[in-house]
Amino acid sequence: MFGITPDQNGTVNITVTAYDSSNSSFSVLGVLIIKGYNPSTNGITTPPVSAIETTNAVTATASQLQTATTDDDLTVKVLSAYPNPFKGYFNLSVPADDNDNVLVQLTDASGKVVYVKSFAGLVKGNNTLSIEPGTATAPGVYFVKVVYINKNIQKVLRVVSR
Repeated sequence: MFGITPDQNGTVNITVTAYDSSNSSFSVLGVLIIKGYNPSTNGITTPPVSAIETTNAVTATASQLQTATTDDDLTVKVLSAYPNPFKGYFNLSVPADDNDNVLVQLTDASGKVVYVKSFAGLVKGNNTLSIEPGTATAPGVYFVKVVYINKNIQKVLRVVSR
């Protein structure tokens, strides 16, 4: 009901992910507000101040930090399209590793697929693909989905046809 549900012992495990660009320091990215849940009244309660205002409430050492992604990681690189809004065609900039194969799918706002094409042998870095759905794209919002074949990665970008 409130997004986080404790287990039968009342314990909640929370994982905090942070981005560290220098690998030499750690920055606070936000604030965690802890409140209690009372199942008998189905309401939120605030725990005693002493329960949340301790210096050891949340700690992490450098050895406990894990690297989630790097700038070389394909999952953090983004798609881009130009011109956007487009008329008749647009160029899609797709990040890739050597010899990646991708499937590009364009769907309208209702989910109807209006364009599908696969591209093989992309090179490492950004690849420019010309997407020409033609007359199938009436003015409106469309979603470009790029599926990296043989990888567990897909990216989605919104484009507008004029």
